Amino acid sequence: MRTQEAEVAATVHFTAQALEQVNPESVSETAILECVKRWKQKRNPPLKEEEISQSIRDLNLLGWINAKLSPDLPLVQEAMFL
Repeated sequence: MRTQEAEVAATVHFTAQALEQVNPESVSETAILECVKRWKQKRNPPLKEEEISQSIRDLNLLGWINAKLSPDLPLVQEAMFL
């Protein structure tokens, strides 16, 4: 795992936990994506939306975060079939 991938994964994990503390029943992948984008909006270079989305989906499928699946999550098409 590269440094940037680790940063994205840690940010996603932290954000998901924070959202779950506020409202444990309605944390969606899209809500996590929007919070991460707001938190990292001044980062240079900016994080790619697809990279954040893939990290959210990966951590969710691995059980590291507990989020409702969002069909509108912007994932790279080829990654969806691997």
